[in-house]
Amino acid sequence: MAFPYRPVPTSAGVPPPSAPGAFSGGITSRPGARSSPSTSTSGPGGASGMSSFTMERQNDEHVDRLHEKAAMLKHLTLNLGDEIQESNRFLDQMNTTFTTTDGLLASASRRLRGLRRSGGANLWCYLTLFILAVFFVLYFFVVGGKRKGSA
Repeated sequence: MAFPYRPVPTSAGVPPPSAPGAFSGGITSRPGARSSPSTSTSGPGGASGMSSFTMERQNDEHVDRLHEKAAMLKHLTLNLGDEIQESNRFLDQMNTTFTTTDGLLASASRRLRGLRRSGGANLWCYLTLFILAVFFVLYFFVVGGKRKGSA
């Protein structure tokens, strides 16, 4: 099914793009004709009474604003790129740290399995007693420090 062509309605006072001088600010380009800006109010901006000089000035202002916005976007993009690179470096460092820690934990786990298999029941008892002794000493330091500070 073919759709019929329907021209897009234009805003008031602005000729469609196919009209002569539509995007040239009132300048027509015919072979052999002299081109000069239209200063009458019956041109493309005739409804609002704008001259081609005023339209050109407004266009320049719009272009300047677009340049400022483009520069701002470029600055934001560069900052975002720097932030991404810094985050990637941080993630690489974390990955290295976790890999090292994983190796250490695997090694400790192998040693504990070997200790358990070798029948080191006496070593487990000694380890448990050592841990209890450390907690006992720490308890006396904490409780003893509170008693001396309150007296």
